[in-house]
Amino acid sequence: MMIQKAIESGNLVRIDRAKLEVGSSIGYLTGYSDELVMLQLVDSEIRYNGFQVLRMEDITTFACPAPHQDFIENAMELRKLDRPAAPDLDLTNLGMAFATLKRRAPLVTVYLELDEPDGCYIGSIDTVSHDRLTMYYIDPDAYFDEEPTEYRFSEITRIDFGGGYEEALHLVAKSRTDRDENSVLS
Repeated sequence: MMIQKAIESGNLVRIDRAKLEVGSSIGYLTGYSDELVMLQLVDSEIRYNGFQVLRMEDITTFACPAPHQDFIENAMELRKLDRPAAPDLDLTNLGMAFATLKRRAPLVTVYLELDEPDGCYIGSIDTVSHDRLTMYYIDPDAYFDEEPTEYRFSEITRIDFGGGYEEALHLVAKSRTDRDENSVLS
């Protein structure tokens, strides 16, 4: 299988999902199942930027090695960027992936590209059942909704986590919580 060979080779890969989005995801494969694949993203700034979980059924083109691999890896080496360790994520299906992420990622980005091609939702996972996820949405100013929102797995086409934007939202939201706790204790 091409995906297993890409993981073993350690090569950078490019994944296209032409039916869902224009453009590609570039990174290192860190795991896969019959249903899902996880990629450690390398962004357009040639930096590590979190992880992405994609449905196998949506992949239209898979290139290994990715175009310009030598340039990208050389730039990252010259920048002295260490590759972050990939989390151990159960990729059996979306339910197992979310159950694992609930313990490992403070925020996740959920894409519903079949219904909302240009939209995504970022939040903290609340509950995971056999066919759906509830999470507390966080807005662009790092404020959480008071009630969780529910998403059916059949609607979810992509998950991102551990990237710079999720980290920034988490840091700002956490700083408010820490300040509030400190002011109560004063």
